[in-house]
Amino acid sequence: MILHASGLPGRAKHPGGGWQRYAVRSPAFKLLRVYQGPRLMSEEAYDLVRDPREQTRTTIPEDRYEALRRELDAFVARARPIDPNAIIPLDVEAWEKLRALGYVQ
Repeated sequence: MILHASGLPGRAKHPGGGWQRYAVRSPAFKLLRVYQGPRLMSEEAYDLVRDPREQTRTTIPEDRYEALRRELDAFVARARPIDPNAIIPLDVEAWEKLRALGYVQ
């Protein structure tokens, strides 16, 4: 998860507005789902060998799709929902990493 940093040092706010993105990947494929609350809004698949920048959605061979789907389903079942208004405390090291990546100034 990438956090969108707020204007106050040491705090970050989740930018999703109630939308959560979960993904699982193998060396060759990535399966990504977008949820709004408990509702699945979309599912995307990418061939990471042919399209490493994930520019074009694709289909995954059924056996590999099922393995990724099971793994993602298990992860989503364990994940706790993110409150879009939650303020997430950050330590100095995390804040500096976000700054180095250009997420905060």
